[in-house]
Formats: sequence, structure tokens, C-alpha cells
Amino acid sequence: MVKAGGTAEVRPQDLYGAETDPFLSTTARLTAAVPIQVVSDGRYILVFRQSIAAGRADMVYRTKGNALTGDTSRTDLVTVGGAKAAAADASLLCDRYALVGSALKPVVEARYQRSRSRFTPAAGGNDTLGTRDMDGKQFYEPTTRLSFLPRLTDGGFAVLLLPTEVEGVSRRQLFVNNAAEKRIESFNCERTDDGLFDVAGTQLWTSPDPRFRKSVLEREPGTDPNTGRPLVPVPATTDRAGTALRFTTGAPSEVRIGTDALPAPSGGATFEAWVKADAPGGTVLASQDDAAATGFRLGLNGQYQPYAANGPRGWGLTSKLALTPGVFAHVALVIDGNEAALYVDGVETARTTVTTAPVPASAQFLGRQGTWNAASGLGATSTRCGSGTAPAPPPTSPTGAAGCSAPSPVWSPTCAWTKGAAARPPTWSTAAVTPL
Repeated sequence: MVKAGGTAEVRPQDLYGAETDPFLSTTARLTAAVPIQVVSDGRYILVFRQSIAAGRADMVYRTKGNALTGDTSRTDLVTVGGAKAAAADASLLCDRYALVGSALKPVVEARYQRSRSRFTPAAGGNDTLGTRDMDGKQFYEPTTRLSFLPRLTDGGFAVLLLPTEVEGVSRRQLFVNNAAEKRIESFNCERTDDGLFDVAGTQLWTSPDPRFRKSVLEREPGTDPNTGRPLVPVPATTDRAGTALRFTTGAPSEVRIGTDALPAPSGGATFEAWVKADAPGGTVLASQDDAAATGFRLGLNGQYQPYAANGPRGWGLTSKLALTPGVFAHVALVIDGNEAALYVDGVETARTTVTTAPVPASAQFLGRQGTWNAASGLGATSTRCGSGTAPAPPPTSPTGAAGCSAPSPVWSPTCAWTKGAAARPPTWSTAAVTPL
């Protein structure tokens, strides 16, 4: 908090009423001088605004204590790639208000009164939930940063609320002028029950019999009234891309892929990914136990060369070609019977014989850091996949399977399928909306 009449930061409990600077003490200081947009969802008024860029005088930065500060001289600032971690960087921000009488009021939320946290009570076991802290100060909903969107320029964005075929489910459509790529990008995500942004979406269920799928659509698992068999998930669309997952060192960073139910291949399988490495080494795709009979690990070595291996099972292969740092490349591991081959951008770069071939269900983790099985001999690694716009997957893989991409708004640079079968999407990351 900032005391009125200056820029010095003080503890919230040391300020009273008019002593607080209403601009410098809130995310109002992050607002860029460009047009805003106001949208009503029938319950709340949502104000969308572009933030200033990192480095501007009013920007605030994250501290190692999970706080925000405008004091750039502090020694506990979080850094990413040597730069201070800004709370926003030409980002789209959202605040919600309720119309109370004839006045707009910020949305109030419940938190633990002593810790002032939504999730963690204070030590001692006597903390309770409420809408005010122990000093009587109101808890307001924080500003939301839509971190799945690219950087904005001159207020170039538009937000719509759209209905769907499913009663009670609506979606938000966002258009953003991506000046860096010289294009307008479209993002679509579901609206949560409380009116915010659900980037994971609702899993819908339908009949296992194709004849009845158009007439059966449920929001929970159950039994198909036509066949008496369990309902099956409605597969996610696989024709959208635009962003990528970034995996970094320093903290656990992984995506669990929902491949457990994939059928055994009839003759082979292809595992492929678009990868942009910003440092040597790293795991791209791996089994939970990469020393199991059908386990494997696909990654990059210290010379940026793609490799695939299962150490205890005695097979491994390393690409003759290395990737160019900072450039997206298409990497594929093709299994055909007892033969395994690596492809980089469609060119075969290594081939070997495998004792037991990996299967699609073996591809369980994307970007997991560390070693799954100490006996595997593959070493501890971490994946670094670049963010930004990923190239579209090729029209065909080396085995003739169709290309695959992930549902908007979050794109995962990998998928797995059986030879000759359509791609089946994994479970996607949902960490794309960030409260400030």
C-alpha cells in the first residue's frame, strides 16, 4: 500500500481511511491510456483494460514472498531470465463490479480474516472466513490478468459473451490485435459458474454409439438411455493452435496427458511434438516409469540433439541433426513393429531396433522435470519449450496419421495416436488466468 502524498510503501494495517493513495495502492496504476471496454453478463459489470508495459514507472513487480511492490531497489524481487517479473506487461486486465442501487461497487469476496488469504488460514487454527479482515477492512476480488492472451497494442481487443447449445453454459469470445505477428487472433473460453474464465472448459458426455451421439449430451458421466452402456467423453476439437506451453527450471513443471485409455496399436505408433528449445537438454515426452517394458523418454541432449531411449531395455537412438536454439522444429518418434526411428522436420535422423515397442498409452507426461526411475540411466533433465505462436502441424506424420493440435486457448506441442487412426487429444494445461 502507498500512503497518500508520496510514493513510500507501508503495511496495510498502518494506514487508515483517507491515508491510502487510491491510485498507487491499487491496480489502477497499471492502466494504459487507451480505450477500455465494459461488458455486462446480467449479474456483474466487467471492465476490461490494457495494462502498461513492463518497465513503466507505475509498474509493480513480484517479490519472493508472493507480494507486489513498486520499489525496484528491493533485493527480494523475482527475476525471470535476468529481468524483474512484472505483474503485467501490456496485458488484458479484468475487474468486476456489482450495481448496488445507482452505484457500481467492487465485488466482495470471502477470505480468512487473520491471514487475509482466500486459501490458507493463519497458524493457530482460530482463523475464520469472512468478508472483512480483523481490522474491519473489506475484502475485494482481485484484478484478473488474462495471461493466455498475447501482448496488446493501443487497446486493440474486443470481448463478447456468447450463448451455446448447452443450457446454462456460455462462452467468452476475445479478439486481440497481435501487432508482433501482424494479425488479429481469436480466443474462446467458457464462462465459469461465478462468471469468470474457465480455460479448461466443461467435459461433456455422449452415447458410445455414433447413431445416438447427436441426441445425447450430458454434463456428467452416466448411462446411455439408448444402449444401456456408459457414456463416453465428447472429444475435444483438434483444429486449433496459436500458443505453446513453456516449461522452466526451478519448480515442478509438467502436464499429465490423458492417454491411459488409448487402445493398443495395430502395427505402430507415432509420438510427435513441435519444440523450441531455449537451452540444451530437457524431456519432451515420457512415461511415468520410463524403465517399464513399453516405457520411453523423448527429449533433447546437451547438444540440442533429439533422442529417445529406454535404458534398462537396452535401446536408444540419437538424432544426427541438432535443433537450432530458439527455432520451432517438428520432432517425431515413429514406432513400426520392432523398429524405432527419429524424424526432425520430416527427415529421418536415426533408426534402431527396440526389444519392446512403446505404445500410445506410454506417453504420460509432457515436460516433467527430473528422473522417473533412477535405474533408467537417462539422467535428470527439464524441458524448456518456447512460448509464442507455434507452426501448424504437418498434414501427415511419417506414418500417415493426420496432424494434431490442441483446443484453444492453450496449445500443447505434442500428441500421440495409433498408426492409421485419428489423433486423440490429451488433457490440456489450465494455468492461463492469473489473479494479481
